[in-house]
Amino acid sequence: MKLKLHKPEKLLLLSCLTLSSVLCLFSPVDMLLNNSEAVWFHVSTVIWPIIGIYLASVLLLVLFGCFLGPKAQKMYSFVLLGLSVAFYIQGNFLNQRINVLNGNVAESTIYAILINLLVWAGILGAFVCIPLFLKSSVRLGGMIALIMTLTLISTLCIESMNLFGDKNLSDENENQKSDDVRVTTDQLYTIGEDDNIIVILIDMLDQIYMDEYIQNNPSYFDDYEGFVYYKNYMGLFTSTRNSVRQLLSGTLFHNEVEDKEYQQGIYSDEELYLRRLNDAGYACDVYTSDSYMKYSDVTLFSNIEEKTKDSVSQEKASGELIYTWMKLSWYRYFPELARNCLTLNAYEYDVLKRNVQTNADNIYTETQEAQIEFYNRLKENEMTVEGEKRYKFIHLWGMHIPFGINEDVQRDESAIWSQSLEGCMKIVSAYLDELKRLDKYDSSTILLLADHGAYNYSPTNPFLLVKPQSAKSEFSISEAPVWQMDYVPSILKAAGLAYSEYGLAFDDIGEEENRERYYYLHFQEDQPLYGVQSKEQIEFVNHDRSGGAQHFTATGKVYGNDHAVRELSDFIPVEKNKRMDLANMEYRGIFDYGVCTSADSSAFSWGYSSQLSCTLQDYDGASDATMVFDMQGILENQKLIVKSGETVLYEGPIQQQLEVKIPADCIDNGRILLKIEYPRAQIARLTDPQNVFIISVLFNAITCIYESF
Repeated sequence: MKLKLHKPEKLLLLSCLTLSSVLCLFSPVDMLLNNSEAVWFHVSTVIWPIIGIYLASVLLLVLFGCFLGPKAQKMYSFVLLGLSVAFYIQGNFLNQRINVLNGNVAESTIYAILINLLVWAGILGAFVCIPLFLKSSVRLGGMIALIMTLTLISTLCIESMNLFGDKNLSDENENQKSDDVRVTTDQLYTIGEDDNIIVILIDMLDQIYMDEYIQNNPSYFDDYEGFVYYKNYMGLFTSTRNSVRQLLSGTLFHNEVEDKEYQQGIYSDEELYLRRLNDAGYACDVYTSDSYMKYSDVTLFSNIEEKTKDSVSQEKASGELIYTWMKLSWYRYFPELARNCLTLNAYEYDVLKRNVQTNADNIYTETQEAQIEFYNRLKENEMTVEGEKRYKFIHLWGMHIPFGINEDVQRDESAIWSQSLEGCMKIVSAYLDELKRLDKYDSSTILLLADHGAYNYSPTNPFLLVKPQSAKSEFSISEAPVWQMDYVPSILKAAGLAYSEYGLAFDDIGEEENRERYYYLHFQEDQPLYGVQSKEQIEFVNHDRSGGAQHFTATGKVYGNDHAVRELSDFIPVEKNKRMDLANMEYRGIFDYGVCTSADSSAFSWGYSSQLSCTLQDYDGASDATMVFDMQGILENQKLIVKSGETVLYEGPIQQQLEVKIPADCIDNGRILLKIEYPRAQIARLTDPQNVFIISVLFNAITCIYESF
């Protein structure tokens, strides 16, 4: 059958222009104007590709219409107009609250889907009926197209005026520090003549990994002259953001204020140790994520500047960027049932917001290419020496998941933890070799550390190696109970500055000392755990000389999102002999942390430990109690440790029905607080290192048996 082309009617042209304008022009430009401060690129970077997509869309829609006869073409035009109205209402009314750049998504409930279907069906049904029952339908269609066009144009004009108005207002406060800075690689390969302090942070390098590796490769650190491995080192926070900001400022963040206010204040402190280093003649080079340096005083650093759009290379927009931006803008405009195919993944989000494409001049990126280039340039002997002494803080992607480099420091998505660890340490060795080549190894203080351990819903510890200036001893291991709060005093001591007001340095602490050290478990996004909300911090304490995570005990404090400290446990009431089926989400409140709430029939433990609390109703105050766990182990050769404080109530294999006796002296006014540890989960992290979250145990039900009044 031969296809025949028909002349396009005016209504066809108008309807094609209208639909293309809504989806391919208005949608991406509107999203850009409303997120101009969140993205790294100018409008000019993407506007021409957007216009090209818009024109191509118009051409394709018109071409398809030309294959239709006059009546079909008219119906087709009204369907396009109906789609234009439906998409516009979806994006600007039904999905008005969605801000995809902040990671917010729409909840596709059955109710929302049904409402959405009714709206779309109503709009499209109405537009299909117009040409069937209205004689002046063409004129009405033209008016609808005109109204839609004027609406789109006026909206963009108002948004543009508001954008420039906001920028003028922001200029009124000349003293306000920029919240957008650019970390460059300036001076990355430069060190001073003497007294350099060099910190290399290998992200997410857990002590578990290092201990296992040293055990299997006992001579690995033979060439690390002067280094001490502090294997009893404790970190402070679960994730990078809070850890790195504390390392760079010396100031803890406990949700006392909004995150923005905290970051505005930490780099303004007159007692900031970086300021003291500057005053002592140190040039400070800090290579980390731009986001951790917001509101910093750029005069403190040799490699950080206020970022403007012009400071970012305005290269021709890549196809990946345009594809991701169009996908992002359409997320708001597509109906519920079609939206899932447009959800952004983490890498696409980085392309838009974190400047992966143009961030090649920042050593810390999430693509691993930057640290590979760093290694290659070190191997090419590009490091040089220039006058002043330097404090260098070099943050590498390191052991962060997914492991992306192998033992040869080459990109390898299938690399396991031991290969990535060897690759990371090979980068470090290349840096140390350069110091030796330039005869600056002995005169430098060198710290190798991680910001946090292997993140997995449990307290974990990072690793720490320190070489003091002029240290000549063989590589050694120390059991001194040190922690992240000792970092700033150690840096100041290395610089020859007074530091006692900041605390103790690492080498001030003897191996036999007992210290009270704290750790804060927190999550940056909404997590399926009981007891805490997003970004809230559970406080743990370690009174033991061992820094192992198994010795962390929750203090009962939570630093909440309301800027106040509250009790962790609600000690929910339980009835005597009542079987609490954990398929009922209400009963899972018996766990304060460490148990996932997303399962339909069982409670999953994720990580290395969980905490459980409850109040026994009508308890007689003197009798022992028994807690019966209906449970199932997931890992091979699995055992369980149940503790009340430091008292071990049970240690042994997991049983399908496990009875744990709780002595009366472990029950406080009817309240029980237990810590449940899963030792096998730590071993599983080493055997299946690509799996971040180890599901250790299934809890099906819990029953409390005790005497009552």
